[in-house]
Amino acid sequence: MSGPHFMPFYIGDYLRDTQHLTTEEHGIYLLLLMACWTRGALPDDRRQLSSIAKLRSRKWPVCRHILHAFFVRTADGFWHQKRVDKERQKAEIIREARSKAGSKSAAKRQQKVNSRARTTATATAKEEDKLLPSREPNGSLLTPQSPPSRGGRARAREGSGRKKSARMVQAEGFLHAALAPSRHC
Repeated sequence: MSGPHFMPFYIGDYLRDTQHLTTEEHGIYLLLLMACWTRGALPDDRRQLSSIAKLRSRKWPVCRHILHAFFVRTADGFWHQKRVDKERQKAEIIREARSKAGSKSAAKRQQKVNSRARTTATATAKEEDKLLPSREPNGSLLTPQSPPSRGGRARAREGSGRKKSARMVQAEGFLHAALAPSRHC
């Protein structure tokens, strides 16, 4: 099992508990602590422990002395360090809480996105409905751009020779093409 990527290190506590160690013993203890943090526990194997501590086999008695002074062998057959176990449990609780909060936040964000999508889809549908052509009671095509005929003067103004914009010509062409009967049947 791989531990968290950070390890809390309480310098005051460490120095208080390790003042009697030599420089070499400090190095051995720190390497064992870090391995215990990442693995969860240390194996009960002399060669593996020597390798973790970067010691040759003949220096094993030094490593064993530190191991027995700061670690406890438990029923599971591994060496545990009390503070490391406690801090790993704390880190796991924090990780789980953050994971739940992240999932909640992601769900809420997704809900907002879905809500916006529904609102946009509804608005788009309403806009598209406005753009769909309809017919006047007399059967002539009513485009979204042209108001329903009002009779006399309005009709006279429509035919007054005004020039149509390119956009209007394009829209009329599109509507006529869309409403023309299909010849591929």
